Amino acid sequence: MCRHEAQLSPRIELPTNRLALSEAGHPTEVRACWVRKFVYPRGMLAAAVTIAVVILPALLWADVALASASVGLHHPRLNVPLYTMSQWTTGLVALAALSLTIAAHRSRHDGVRRPVLRAHIKLTHALPALIQCGIYAYWALYWRPLPGLLAFIGWQLIWAFSLDCALRLWRYGQWTVGLGPAPIVLSANLIAMFTPTEWPMSVAIITLALLSREFIRIDGRHIFNPSAFGVAAIGVCNLIWPHLGNADRAHEFSVPPNMTEVVVVLALIVQVRLPVVLSTLGAAAALWLLEGMGMPVMSPTWAPVTLVLLLFLTDPATIPKGPTGRLLFGLIAGTLMGVIGVGLESAGNSDFYAKAIPIPLTNLLTPAISRWADAVDHRLPQLADTLNPRHNLRHVGLWVAAIALLVSSGVKSNQVSRHTHRVHRVNRTPCLQLDAGEVDCERNPLFCQPLRFDLEVRCWWRRLHEPDEAG
Repeated sequence: MCRHEAQLSPRIELPTNRLALSEAGHPTEVRACWVRKFVYPRGMLAAAVTIAVVILPALLWADVALASASVGLHHPRLNVPLYTMSQWTTGLVALAALSLTIAAHRSRHDGVRRPVLRAHIKLTHALPALIQCGIYAYWALYWRPLPGLLAFIGWQLIWAFSLDCALRLWRYGQWTVGLGPAPIVLSANLIAMFTPTEWPMSVAIITLALLSREFIRIDGRHIFNPSAFGVAAIGVCNLIWPHLGNADRAHEFSVPPNMTEVVVVLALIVQVRLPVVLSTLGAAAALWLLEGMGMPVMSPTWAPVTLVLLLFLTDPATIPKGPTGRLLFGLIAGTLMGVIGVGLESAGNSDFYAKAIPIPLTNLLTPAISRWADAVDHRLPQLADTLNPRHNLRHVGLWVAAIALLVSSGVKSNQVSRHTHRVHRVNRTPCLQLDAGEVDCERNPLFCQPLRFDLEVRCWWRRLHEPDEAG
């Protein structure tokens, strides 16, 4: 038995299965002090060793990541030495390691026996991260620069986990090791991806996202969707100072032939488990209504917009709890997307950030939207019953039917010819045949017809078995 037994309350998760009973009858952890002895060693020398062990691998990995990610991606407007990026990474990892050592020191001397580190993987973090990884994997098949940029995203993950560690240790004295920062980094890069030479912008997005999650709270819950808040805040700065960089990868994101369909299918994993699809339906209905009124708004069937409607507007922690509130939330967010997009284009700017800026604004209105929804439910009980979560599968079916009908109506071929032909020409997209630099839908049914996964499988089978002929 260890000399200092940590009495554990029933709410604290035990990191080991070797338990015993103390004299008072409380469960104690037999190996608690053994773990503390080796993970949190005493003395300044041991602290320095801890920092060095964490820093050096991260620094070397960041250097390799930058070297591979920066090939062919130099941006002349922002000539920042890439080694500066590694220096910032080193400093933050050092701060996290120092915070870990100090927190462990406090836990030994303040009379409170609690683990400084604990592991807890939440499904609400793991599931979005897996879905986003699936989207990246499909995107990487067709957009050639993406595999090189994945190393840069990996560096951002190091930054995010180190910052999360430092914030939690300094505020609470304990860091729960989980996947919380992963979906923030992955989703932020799906909507706004800067190049490695523009790394301060990516750092700012991640830092603001984590700070908003940690400090901007009501009743213990964060108000804003973290990644949307970071992208929106930096997006406003980028609109004011365009020379800071270019994160617009919307056309590149729509390069894969079935990206809209893939995003819709992967999002079903969440939608059938959680009743969040009403937010997506509300935003899509608002955009379709504005389009029917003659406004040149973004289409919900275009892959970058579909991504935002399915992954950013459906964060259960930052949207209203009731079904009517979620529908109103989507209607307001979709209306703001259309109006802000038209306003930006009228001012001579791209409507790229119009997909992200409305989300934090709508998050701020969530308490008011919940009150409005309660009033609607009181006046229209039949509507409240129709939107009840027990009908979630019907709501999901309505969304899938609506998006499938619109994608099948020829919208996809118009988007390919209008938006991505230049990107296809530069990218040399696999499985695509260009006719004088243009996309001919008669020769490329895979890219112009919906749900042609059969042609896609056939193309990749041919490329794998006949690489010379496939190009």
